[in-house]
Amino acid sequence: FEPHFIAGIDLGFNKPIQSKRFQERSYLDYQAGGFFGYNLTPVHGASLHMDINRVSMDMDCGYRQFNMISAALAYRFNVLNALQGYVPDRRFDVSALVGPVVTLRKNAKKNIMMMEDNSESEFLYEADPFEDEEFIGNQTQTGDNKIIVGGQFGIEATYNVNEEFGVFIKPQIRLYPSKILPSEHVPGWRKIIACQIGAA
Repeated sequence: FEPHFIAGIDLGFNKPIQSKRFQERSYLDYQAGGFFGYNLTPVHGASLHMDINRVSMDMDCGYRQFNMISAALAYRFNVLNALQGYVPDRRFDVSALVGPVVTLRKNAKKNIMMMEDNSESEFLYEADPFEDEEFIGNQTQTGDNKIIVGGQFGIEATYNVNEEFGVFIKPQIRLYPSKILPSEHVPGWRKIIACQIGAA
């Protein structure tokens, strides 16, 4: 084994996990990104991940979309190499990834309101539902973009086509200790699950 760099791209979906106390409905939405890293040993490595995604929810004031940009630093632990030893020509690999994530939540959203005649009224607005809300008609106007720090854990299952190329599926969960979604009345960590497929 020789230490080496790794890189890849991925595409998939994400969705907030909601408790039964939530009234808002969330939807599946896209998540796309890439990563660059280094495998120091057959078992241990590290990688930097960047992605963009959108979270969509129904709220009392209408349908909102939260656009997000995230950067995550992950410690990589190769489970099969740890349990079975390093096998150069192994086709399947499974790695656990854990580390911090920093997310920028953008405040430009689309809001769709149902009018009295059951028609839809659609408009764009600049909004942050957590900072000094001020309601003007059907619109909510308030704060700025917001940066939230959290953590993430994922499993990366890879099929190695050859020594240089492989395809993978990666389910993961992100945990945020502070406000990121319209759930400020519910205590505890905010959770967003995701699943991506990609190539590396």
